[in-house]
Parts: sequence; C-alpha cells; structure tokens
Amino acid sequence: MLALTGIYKNGHIILDEKVSAKNPVKVIVTFISDDVEVEKTPTSDRSFSFRPSQQFLNNNKRKLPDTVIEDNHQDL
Repeated sequence: MLALTGIYKNGHIILDEKVSAKNPVKVIVTFISDDVEVEKTPTSDRSFSFRPSQQFLNNNKRKLPDTVIEDNHQDL
C-alpha cells in the first residue's frame, strides 16, 4: 500500500508525486477537509449481483473452505 498527498480540483485529483502502474489499480481517496459535499449515486445504478456466487456454491460438491484453500495453493 502506498499513501500520497495531493489536491482535488475541478473533478480531478492531482498528486504531489508521479505514480506509475502497469495495470489499473484501485485507490482510496480521503478528504481531510470537512468543507466538501458528496453527490451519492443511487445503489440501483450499480450492477452487483450475488447470483454468480450462489451458483458456484450450488454447483460445488466440496466444502467452500476446501475449495478456497486449494485455489490459494494453486496460486503459489
């Protein structure tokens, strides 16, 4: 994890240092000042679904912890 400072101006974040990454990476932005407002997006606009996970669990004959352990060992 890397923490950097910067400013938010006109809808853009300008970092104090240059960052390079080979792939897109998720970030967490923390506004230190209390004088900001957020327009929240309704959750109905999000396309999240538990259905793929439910189907995986229904189709899997083994216990989920065994499957997770096996998958983690394959990554090593």
